[in-house]
Amino acid sequence: MAKKKILVLDDKHFSRVCSAILEREGFVPVIPESDKFFDTIHRWTDYGLVVASYPIAEKFVEKIQHTGTPVIVLSDFVNHEILESLKQFEICRCLIKPLDFENFIGIVGEMLDDGISIRGGYSLA
Repeated sequence: MAKKKILVLDDKHFSRVCSAILEREGFVPVIPESDKFFDTIHRWTDYGLVVASYPIAEKFVEKIQHTGTPVIVLSDFVNHEILESLKQFEICRCLIKPLDFENFIGIVGEMLDDGISIRGGYSLA
């Protein structure tokens, strides 16, 4: 079975760190070039998971909300606005930065293996 690609949408530096950790664990992360960002987010079926920081995640909700593609939203904080945004995704986990990378890797694996089947809502971790 081919490894599922993970689309990583965050600031340049964190995307590199996140990508390196994912690669070390055997995942296939993809960081779009800044000039190809919007082209990349139109191809959801290419990815088994999207990892995006808030507010970047909010920008693509309408494009992905009904595709069933799992999303991990990374945020520095949680407020009402973020919770409302999370409700729009079919399968979503929200992780608060700074990340516990062991927990993060475990959640990534579960979401790629369909281990998390929360539909129509979100989960905070």
